[in-house]
Amino acid sequence: AHNEQCPGEANAAPIAVPLGSYTLFDAWGRGVGAVPCAPGYYCPVGSSSKNEHACGGPEVYCPVGSPEPYPVGEGNYSSVDIDAYENEDGTLVPASTNMASTVAADARASQRICEPGYFCENGIRRPCPAGHYGSDRGLSERTCNGKCPPGMWCPERATAAFPTRNGSY
Repeated sequence: AHNEQCPGEANAAPIAVPLGSYTLFDAWGRGVGAVPCAPGYYCPVGSSSKNEHACGGPEVYCPVGSPEPYPVGEGNYSSVDIDAYENEDGTLVPASTNMASTVAADARASQRICEPGYFCENGIRRPCPAGHYGSDRGLSERTCNGKCPPGMWCPERATAAFPTRNGSY
């Protein structure tokens, strides 16, 4: 689907603006093109800015050019990490794991699979609790892979069960 914006001249043809984009206007208020929404934001029909609508809570994410927020998959968490994308001036914005297109806490741009030692629910990454271990990626339940076996020790974020030392419990 497209959103058509008239470029500002009386007989000019409308510009087709794909969902997930907004209309870029020149200094005279004429629509000159469609630009994808910024990562961490979404652009429904009629959007006028690359960061008009922040993505939302941790259960959703919005990669560059999103027409709406996407649900975070089971065993994943949302992140402000971004993939490389092209800016409206044609420059390449490099991928980053420590930068977001905004400081807004609700502008999540990607989803990441939950790492070993963690479980993910509703888009939030949490450590496996003490007494449990999580050796697999993509865990989605608080029990992680399971309880620590008898005679073993599992601290918070454990990826394996450790033997207890003699004289300890």
